[in-house]
Amino acid sequence: MPARVIVPLDGSSFAEDALATALSLVGDSGSLELVSVNAPAPPFAVDEYDELAREWAMRYLDGLAEKLPPGVRAEAHVLVGRPADELRTFIEGSDADLVVMASHGRGPVTRAWLGSVADSLVRESKLPLMLVHPQHPDEPSYQAALPVRRVLVPLDGSEMAESAVDSAIGIFGPETEITLIRVVQSPEHSVSSYLPDTIRENAEAEDVSARAEHQLAITQGKFEDSTESVETRLIESDHVGKAIAEYAEAHDFDAIAIATHGRSGVRRLALGSVADKVVRSARRPVLVLRP
Repeated sequence: MPARVIVPLDGSSFAEDALATALSLVGDSGSLELVSVNAPAPPFAVDEYDELAREWAMRYLDGLAEKLPPGVRAEAHVLVGRPADELRTFIEGSDADLVVMASHGRGPVTRAWLGSVADSLVRESKLPLMLVHPQHPDEPSYQAALPVRRVLVPLDGSEMAESAVDSAIGIFGPETEITLIRVVQSPEHSVSSYLPDTIRENAEAEDVSARAEHQLAITQGKFEDSTESVETRLIESDHVGKAIAEYAEAHDFDAIAIATHGRSGVRRLALGSVADKVVRSARRPVLVLRP
């Protein structure tokens, strides 16, 4: 499990809703890095603007730390500049294991920056990024959420996508129940005036599912001894990201873990764009991993 977790905050209760998830991941022995970013002083601002903004942000973060359970170690950091750039630099220079943040937020000083920051970090962060869609944005909890135990991992037949399984087990622990899901597009049955072509093309389309099931079984075997359980699911859909998010919601998974990009040998499915769709549509926390 992660020992140090970075939590970007913008002063809103919406963003603070990510704290419960972060607390559940660090447990009793880890620590949180609470980070806020102030915009530089606007033109014609008073000379003390930067210092006053910093003092306000530090009081805010220190107040949050006091709300956390006793014994939780939390450090406050106030940065100044463009939020995405400053956070990325902070992350790269830290020894943290994970970033946990709300999918978007809106604070009283720097308005509505968490959404664009999340988009930037999904593309560029070297650390795993856990994006939380706040369930109680007006009443965030400052206690640890329930542990993540059931995780859905989308695959596309590539080793790059498969790397998300190892990362999910490392972050959520060996008690995790992993379900490997593969979404294949519905076969398009063709009709040609030349019968052999029709037979061949339809056979190739139907073979996609058989090959996907075979690859899922191979991956399942690799991880059966590494975690509590590993199951597989194969579904058909022309909307991969939406299908993954809907499956996670319908089957009450605690989280989704997905690599940011990968390529399959059959459809050359880009998991980067799929991850983006999953992040935007899933109501479950999404762990985004760059290989």
